[in-house]
Amino acid sequence: MNVKRGVSAIIFDKRGSSFFFLILHRIKGWEGWEFVKGKVEEGETPEEAVTREVKEEAGLKSFNIFGKLSQRREFINNGVLYSFETFLIEANMNVTVNIHDEDHDNFLWAPKDRVLDKLHWPDEKNFFLEVVATLEQKHH
Repeated sequence: MNVKRGVSAIIFDKRGSSFFFLILHRIKGWEGWEFVKGKVEEGETPEEAVTREVKEEAGLKSFNIFGKLSQRREFINNGVLYSFETFLIEANMNVTVNIHDEDHDNFLWAPKDRVLDKLHWPDEKNFFLEVVATLEQKHH
């Protein structure tokens, strides 16, 4: 089976005791909300790929790779296994998000419950819940 390696960035900002997460509205291929994600290019490390994708898809210039999940998000589409490493990215939600790719047309910083309501894919919602649990443990 053909495998495509990718990275996903769950971008967050903590305000007081609340977490806010950045999601993008996708318009290419399908329509709905998702996290920043993309493929790992030839010769690129996953860390380099996620840094590039955050800059390309969200236009963020200043952010911190907070951590990486041990578990990958994997799914099969048209006979291809997509395997994503998920990174936690800390950023400032007061910094302008500049969407300048053809895949997305809008963004939203939102609390956990609103993100869960907006995310398109059920497996992404489940993955997100694990991320929130990890963040809440690390930030206490």
